[in-house]
Amino acid sequence: MVLGVDWMKRYSPIMMDFNEMTLKFKMEEKEITLQGGQHTNKIKLISEGRLQKMTEKDLEILGEIYLLSAKAQEVEIPERLLPLLQEYHMVFEEPKGMPPQGCLTTL
Repeated sequence: MVLGVDWMKRYSPIMMDFNEMTLKFKMEEKEITLQGGQHTNKIKLISEGRLQKMTEKDLEILGEIYLLSAKAQEVEIPERLLPLLQEYHMVFEEPKGMPPQGCLTTL
């Protein structure tokens, strides 16, 4: 689910706990908790009419799912960039894992 800034501003303040994978906020004086990290391999397809009926009853139920795919494309690299790319090749290499725990990177 993608939560936009406008949505988050509407329910501010919002408490995000990345260890517990929760997002908490108040809506009409009621505390709401969204729990992440629950993986499922099933996505149930529903009709447009069913979605319309669901959102008429509860507008807050509406979420968005994006399924993306990409294909690699051959790109010609300008000759003047080749020395720079060779000198800093390690920056452009495919990552081999996650950065070390506690590693802080600034740009």
